[in-house]
Amino acid sequence: MGYIGYNLVCFHGEDTSGKSLELIQHVQQLNFLLMVVPKLEIEAPNRQIGFVG
Repeated sequence: MGYIGYNLVCFHGEDTSGKSLELIQHVQQLNFLLMVVPKLEIEAPNRQIGFVG
């Protein structure tokens, strides 16, 4: 358990299969659940992120 700033509370833990989870909750009831999800296409090449000039 931790906090970010004065209005966000963070909970760290694991689901039933042992994968890492993080719940971020704002004091006004805005919630985010962050969890690890495996890539669906393992053989696909990596895509570059950026701007095309």
